[in-house]
Amino acid sequence: MGRKQSRFASTVLTINRHGLINVDEEVNDSNQCKAPGHRDYVYELRVRCKPKLDKQGFLIDHNKLNELLQKQMAGRSSIGSCEECVIRIAESIADSMESDGIEWLDLHLILKPQGQVTVAFMEITLTR
Repeated sequence: MGRKQSRFASTVLTINRHGLINVDEEVNDSNQCKAPGHRDYVYELRVRCKPKLDKQGFLIDHNKLNELLQKQMAGRSSIGSCEECVIRIAESIADSMESDGIEWLDLHLILKPQGQVTVAFMEITLTR
């Protein structure tokens, strides 16, 4: 089933996803985002794309986005700084979307240690 061409000069679809990442206990936390021993992080992700839908009428699988986020914090030798985490996660999502043929315009990610009052967190925006 083909999608009718939009009558507007520009159409942008935005997908928003938020969730929780829990880092495995065996991952080294000596140099990490927040204090050593901290394992839970909240994320907020926004991706703006051209409205190129797949055969089932979807832009992107939001569950796949969550899986990519989880993988980037799991199975690592070290968690890394908050800065390293947001760069690593954002770039892996961008790479995955490009390999899937998704015409993304920009990606915005916030990563916050969960729990105690957090006064600092990291944000990154990638644009094409």
